[in-house]
Amino acid sequence: MEPQDDEDPNVLGPAPVHPGKETSQLKVPRIAPPQKSGWGRWFNDAKARKESAAVNANRDLDLEAREADHDRLEDLRKQLQVGIKVLFWVALICTCAGIIAWSLHQLIPAGWAWLNDSQLQTIQHILTTIAVSGLVGGLARRVMEPPSKSKRSDDD
Repeated sequence: MEPQDDEDPNVLGPAPVHPGKETSQLKVPRIAPPQKSGWGRWFNDAKARKESAAVNANRDLDLEAREADHDRLEDLRKQLQVGIKVLFWVALICTCAGIIAWSLHQLIPAGWAWLNDSQLQTIQHILTTIAVSGLVGGLARRVMEPPSKSKRSDDD
Protein backbone atom coordinates (compact mmCIF):
# COMPACT_ATOMS: atom_id res chain seq x y z
CA MET A 1 0.00 0.00 0.00
CA GLU A 2 1.58 3.27 -1.12
CA PRO A 3 1.02 6.46 0.89
CA GLN A 4 -1.11 9.09 -0.71
CA ASP A 5 0.08 12.67 -1.16
CA ASP A 6 -1.98 14.07 1.72
CA GLU A 7 -0.89 11.37 4.20
CA ASP A 8 2.24 11.16 6.26
CA PRO A 9 4.86 9.19 4.26
CA ASN A 10 6.13 7.53 7.44
CA VAL A 11 2.79 5.82 8.11
CA LEU A 12 1.59 2.85 6.04
CA GLY A 13 -2.06 3.13 6.75
CA PRO A 14 -4.77 1.99 9.14
CA ALA A 15 -3.82 -0.64 11.66
CA PRO A 16 -5.64 -3.93 11.90
CA VAL A 17 -9.09 -3.59 13.37
CA HIS A 18 -9.21 -3.76 17.16
CA PRO A 19 -12.50 -4.04 19.01
CA GLY A 20 -13.55 -0.72 20.50
CA LYS A 21 -10.96 1.33 18.63
CA GLU A 22 -11.61 3.46 15.65
CA THR A 23 -9.36 2.43 12.78
CA SER A 24 -8.75 6.00 11.64
CA GLN A 25 -6.91 6.74 14.91
CA LEU A 26 -4.64 3.71 14.76
CA LYS A 27 -1.76 3.90 12.32
CA VAL A 28 1.08 1.47 11.74
CA PRO A 29 4.41 3.29 11.66
CA ARG A 30 6.73 2.66 8.76
CA ILE A 31 9.83 0.87 10.03
CA ALA A 32 13.08 1.52 8.24
CA PRO A 33 15.02 -1.59 7.25
CA PRO A 34 18.13 -2.28 9.33
CA GLN A 35 21.35 -0.77 8.07
CA LYS A 36 23.58 -3.32 6.43
CA SER A 37 26.71 -1.81 7.99
CA GLY A 38 25.41 -2.75 11.45
CA TRP A 39 24.80 -6.37 10.56
CA GLY A 40 27.72 -8.63 11.27
CA ARG A 41 29.81 -5.88 12.79
CA TRP A 42 30.72 -8.22 15.63
CA PHE A 43 32.31 -10.59 13.08
CA ASN A 44 35.04 -7.99 12.61
CA ASP A 45 35.60 -7.47 16.35
CA ALA A 46 39.10 -8.69 17.22
CA LYS A 47 38.32 -9.11 20.92
CA ALA A 48 35.23 -11.20 20.14
CA ARG A 49 37.20 -13.43 17.76
CA LYS A 50 39.96 -13.84 20.36
CA GLU A 51 37.46 -14.76 23.08
CA SER A 52 35.65 -17.17 20.76
CA ALA A 53 38.94 -18.88 19.88
CA ALA A 54 39.81 -19.12 23.59
CA VAL A 55 36.44 -20.68 24.44
CA ASN A 56 36.74 -23.14 21.54
CA ALA A 57 40.24 -24.11 22.68
CA ASN A 58 39.04 -24.64 26.28
CA ARG A 59 41.52 -22.10 27.62
CA ASP A 60 41.08 -20.57 31.07
CA LEU A 61 39.70 -17.06 30.42
CA ASP A 62 40.07 -16.04 34.07
CA LEU A 63 43.76 -16.91 33.99
CA GLU A 64 44.21 -14.98 30.76
CA ALA A 65 42.41 -11.97 32.28
CA ARG A 66 44.68 -12.08 35.34
CA GLU A 67 47.76 -12.28 33.09
CA ALA A 68 46.50 -9.33 31.04
CA ASP A 69 45.93 -7.33 34.24
CA HIS A 70 49.42 -8.22 35.40
CA ASP A 71 50.89 -7.11 32.06
CA ARG A 72 48.97 -3.82 32.25
CA LEU A 73 50.26 -3.18 35.78
CA GLU A 74 53.82 -3.98 34.70
CA ASP A 75 53.51 -1.53 31.80
CA LEU A 76 52.22 1.14 34.18
CA ARG A 77 55.06 0.43 36.62
CA LYS A 78 57.63 0.78 33.82
CA GLN A 79 56.09 4.07 32.68
CA LEU A 80 56.15 5.42 36.23
CA GLN A 81 59.79 4.39 36.62
CA VAL A 82 60.71 6.19 33.42
CA GLY A 83 58.77 9.28 34.55
CA ILE A 84 60.52 9.31 37.92
CA LYS A 85 63.93 8.96 36.26
CA VAL A 86 63.15 11.84 33.89
CA LEU A 87 62.01 14.03 36.80
CA PHE A 88 65.15 13.13 38.74
CA TRP A 89 67.43 14.08 35.87
CA VAL A 90 65.55 17.32 35.16
CA ALA A 91 65.79 18.28 38.85
CA LEU A 92 69.48 17.37 38.94
CA ILE A 93 70.27 19.41 35.83
CA CYS A 94 68.32 22.42 37.15
CA THR A 95 70.09 22.17 40.51
CA CYS A 96 73.49 21.99 38.84
CA ALA A 97 72.60 24.97 36.64
CA GLY A 98 71.61 26.95 39.73
CA ILE A 99 74.84 26.04 41.52
CA ILE A 100 76.90 27.01 38.48
CA ALA A 101 75.03 30.32 38.03
CA TRP A 102 75.40 31.21 41.72
CA SER A 103 79.08 30.19 41.79
CA LEU A 104 79.95 32.13 38.64
CA HIS A 105 78.15 35.17 39.98
CA GLN A 106 80.23 35.00 43.15
CA LEU A 107 83.54 34.43 41.30
CA ILE A 108 83.37 36.98 38.46
CA PRO A 109 84.09 40.69 38.94
CA ALA A 110 81.18 42.85 40.06
CA GLY A 111 80.99 44.63 36.69
CA TRP A 112 80.29 41.36 34.88
CA ALA A 113 77.60 40.12 37.29
CA TRP A 114 74.23 39.55 35.62
CA LEU A 115 72.07 38.71 38.64
CA ASN A 116 70.50 41.37 40.83
CA ASP A 117 70.15 40.91 44.60
CA SER A 118 66.60 39.50 44.53
CA GLN A 119 67.53 36.93 41.84
CA LEU A 120 70.61 35.93 43.81
CA GLN A 121 68.57 35.52 47.01
CA THR A 122 65.98 33.42 45.14
CA ILE A 123 68.72 31.08 43.87
CA GLN A 124 70.22 30.85 47.37
CA HIS A 125 66.83 30.02 48.92
CA ILE A 126 66.16 27.32 46.32
CA LEU A 127 69.61 25.75 46.69
CA THR A 128 69.38 25.86 50.50
CA THR A 129 65.96 24.19 50.38
CA ILE A 130 67.31 21.47 48.08
CA ALA A 131 70.32 20.84 50.34
CA VAL A 132 68.24 20.67 53.53
CA SER A 133 65.60 18.41 51.97
CA GLY A 134 68.34 16.12 50.66
CA LEU A 135 69.87 15.86 54.13
CA VAL A 136 66.52 15.24 55.80
CA GLY A 137 65.60 12.65 53.16
CA GLY A 138 68.92 10.86 53.62
CA LEU A 139 68.54 10.80 57.40
CA ALA A 140 64.94 9.60 57.17
CA ARG A 141 65.94 6.80 54.81
CA ARG A 142 68.70 5.79 57.19
CA VAL A 143 66.36 5.75 60.20
CA MET A 144 63.53 3.94 58.39
CA GLU A 145 65.81 1.30 56.88
CA PRO A 146 65.42 -2.06 58.62
CA PRO A 147 68.56 -3.26 60.37
CA SER A 148 70.66 -5.63 58.30
CA LYS A 149 71.42 -9.18 59.42
CA SER A 150 75.06 -8.41 60.15
CA LYS A 151 74.07 -5.71 62.67
CA ARG A 152 71.65 -8.08 64.39
CA SER A 153 74.30 -10.75 64.84
CA ASP A 154 76.66 -8.16 66.41
CA ASP A 155 74.01 -7.12 68.92
CA ASP A 156 73.42 -10.71 70.17
